[in-house]
This record gives sequence, structure tokens and C-alpha cells, in this order.
Amino acid sequence: MKSLSLNPYLKLDQSNEKASSNDSESEKFLQRQLHLMFPYVPEMEKISTQLPLRQELPSLWDEIEGEMASRGAKFNTLCPIRAEMHRMLFDELIRQIVVILPQQGELLWRVRKESEQTVDTWKELCAGGQNYGNRVYTKIDPNAHTHFTQESTPPTPQPI
Repeated sequence: MKSLSLNPYLKLDQSNEKASSNDSESEKFLQRQLHLMFPYVPEMEKISTQLPLRQELPSLWDEIEGEMASRGAKFNTLCPIRAEMHRMLFDELIRQIVVILPQQGELLWRVRKESEQTVDTWKELCAGGQNYGNRVYTKIDPNAHTHFTQESTPPTPQPI
């Protein structure tokens, strides 16, 4: 299941075959859809179109819990490690839905993109509000520490 792609939980086709002319049109359509949704997977690799197996779930769960523990993910606060792991798992869930029903998979992909944009917007608003609060605090208390007086643009959010 593991590969050299950026998302180790996104299931790739392990047969070392490239897309051939005898692939069915539905297989080619699925591959195009999946590569549009997951552009970080190289075009040379085929994303698996196998249906998910219920027997894989317990081992995947144990693997994820172990990975979160080894990377030091926090469960009670906002944690970029945990958010990244959830994003990777959501990618695999989208892949599974696309294999079963491509239109619903595309809808789920769009929902994920919209939620990522919403979270990024809230991060920028919070950073801007914090900068504004720091400027107001500096005007009220001129003896405030110098690190409060730095007027800077809000930091750009890091991808999760």
C-alpha cells in the first residue's frame, strides 16, 4: 500500500503497468478524475481503482494511531500534524467514493476544497484581528513591549 507519493494513505495501483491501450474507457475516465483531484501523484503512477475492503480498516486504524503517536500529534488543541493526517485520510476516502460513484466523489472533493478555503480565510481573519488588537494596545499603553508595536502583514497560513 505504501508508495513514494506525498500521501502514504492514498492507495496506488501496485502493478507496475502504465496506462495501456486496452484499458476500458471507464478506467481511463476514473484515472483522469483521480489525477485531477490528486495532482501531487505523478502521472506515471496509477491511482488504485479497487474497491475498499472492510478487512483493511483495523490495520489502517492501528497504523494511523501509531503514526500520530510517533509524530507527537496533540488531540486537545489545534494540531497541524493531526490536521495533515486527517487530510491524507480524507484523500483516501474521496478516492474510494470516486471509484464507487464518480459524481459523488467529485462533490465530496469540492466540499473539501471549500472547507479548506473557509479555514484559511478564518486563519487570515484571526491573524488580522490580532494585529489590529496589538496596534490598539500599543496606542493605549505606549510603554508596551516593542514586539507589540511591529506592524506587519498577517502571516501567510501554512498548508495543513
